[in-house]
Amino acid sequence: MKSNLALIIPLMLTACADNQSFIGGNSYNPSYLPGEQALYGPIQTFVRGGPYPNLKATDETGAVIAAMQDGGFYNTKFTTETVGRSPYRVLMVFNPTPGTGLEQLCEIDARTIQSLPAAPSSDGRIGLAAVFCRAGELMGGANGTLPVAVAANDPVVKGSIQAFMRQIFPATNPTQGGGAGNDPP
Repeated sequence: MKSNLALIIPLMLTACADNQSFIGGNSYNPSYLPGEQALYGPIQTFVRGGPYPNLKATDETGAVIAAMQDGGFYNTKFTTETVGRSPYRVLMVFNPTPGTGLEQLCEIDARTIQSLPAAPSSDGRIGLAAVFCRAGELMGGANGTLPVAVAANDPVVKGSIQAFMRQIFPATNPTQGGGAGNDPP
């Protein structure tokens, strides 16, 4: 029995190392249908700030979007480009101003998120408010913290960003009896 326990504990710690996010809250719209965004192709994504302190802003946005790929609902892709007439968008606001609601982020003009005031980060962690919006209405959102990256391809930060993606793109709508998002906070 002891030998089995000696194998299980390191495996559990390894699994936790890939996702060191703390998701403090989430919100969902009852009308959200998992996968509904797939008809429009990639989702236009707006990023303010990021967990990569040694990168220029454009490189940081690219690193965040690369970490988001395949982290949420199956085959969901993200881009900074305008996507035709798609009513969907994602906003990733790092170090959001305290008190900024997830619904509020969907209501603002996404091109102005760079002008939102940032809260300071502390203790090697950075705040994140992530929202998935349809025509200015919140479909899924989560807020919390994740670690600050030590490198542009930091696997811990990538795992944390993907944990947020699983929260804002749950496989089942939690408001319809499916419980919380598919990645526990």
